[in-house]
Amino acid sequence: MAENDAQELRESPAIEIQGVEKRVIGDRVVVKQGAVQSLEANEVLIRQGGVVFSKTSTLSTQNSNIVFSQAQQANFSSSASHLAIVNGNASLDQSGVKVLVVNGNTTLDQSGSVILAGKEIHGENINTVFLFGQHVHGNVHSTFGTRESVLFGIVAGVVGGIVFSLSKILLKRKR
Repeated sequence: MAENDAQELRESPAIEIQGVEKRVIGDRVVVKQGAVQSLEANEVLIRQGGVVFSKTSTLSTQNSNIVFSQAQQANFSSSASHLAIVNGNASLDQSGVKVLVVNGNTTLDQSGSVILAGKEIHGENINTVFLFGQHVHGNVHSTFGTRESVLFGIVAGVVGGIVFSLSKILLKRKR
């Protein structure tokens, strides 16, 4: 791609969403007090909006909710998400993501997560239940560290298997 073509893409106007849309595909998308079911774009900015599924290179949210997001870079500010998978770096400021998986650096400030997995985790006032991290820096409160999380998963799997097996045996006897 020529350099002029790349400049034209960066300067292309953003698609602005202020209502409810089922599916949006574009280069740059801005959702302001709107809702989108499926969103695919190079750059996404969501302000006081909601998105069910988002696949993007750069994701930035402010006071918003996302059910599932997949991005290269992600910035959450006073926002919430159920599942976020980030291939690059992620930043959370006063936000909560139930399951956050980051391949690069993760920076959190006054944020929380049920499951947090990343290579390099930095932050202040972070609360998490299950923490999987190679390097963790800062004030992190975790119910289970990496070893405890793996042990918890093994025990939960064994207990779940026993309960499932017993329920099958008991249901066969009733018939």
